Amino acid sequence: MRRCATSFLKTRVPAGQVLSIPWTEDLSLQAYYLPSAFRDDGPVIVCIGEPGSYKEELITKYAGHANERGFSLLAVDLLGTQAALSPERLEGHRFEAAMSRVLDFLSEKPGVDSTRIAIVADACNSSLVARAAASDARFAAAVCDAGIWDSHERSFFYRQAGDNEQTGWLEEANAISRSIECPLLVTAGEAGCFFRAP
Repeated sequence: MRRCATSFLKTRVPAGQVLSIPWTEDLSLQAYYLPSAFRDDGPVIVCIGEPGSYKEELITKYAGHANERGFSLLAVDLLGTQAALSPERLEGHRFEAAMSRVLDFLSEKPGVDSTRIAIVADACNSSLVARAAASDARFAAAVCDAGIWDSHERSFFYRQAGDNEQTGWLEEANAISRSIECPLLVTAGEAGCFFRAP
């Protein structure tokens, strides 16, 4: 998949890039950057591969949509490939900090409007992107679950422990949603979606 993705990046117009984005002193994130063909200093969509998802899949899903709308695309995954970071290496590091480093990197990249960087979760069953958007107000928009998955996980664990009266988990999960300052789109399965502007 990586070989095919690299060939695709080389042959597209304009050519894409394989990037290594510093995270910590000993860890870097590998990403694919596909610049917009239509504008300079334009918006960028940061598409995050949740655990079990690959950045190679992300460019097949999102590159065409981003290109049609004049957006640049940055696809990055954290887990699941040899080039990505294993759970053991991620231990002790906050995902939110990784996304802030991605923002730092993009803000210094020529051709990027640092005030128009959005973040998108590829899967609805994780709130990694919601926590990233809640922790860094520089994101211009987010498409994620707003902490809903965290709410369901905590509810499940409290029910398993026999504590059906516990409500603290709900307040904590709602704190994620309340902390996201940018416009937020929450997909709600096949039934519809929820949009909230700040």
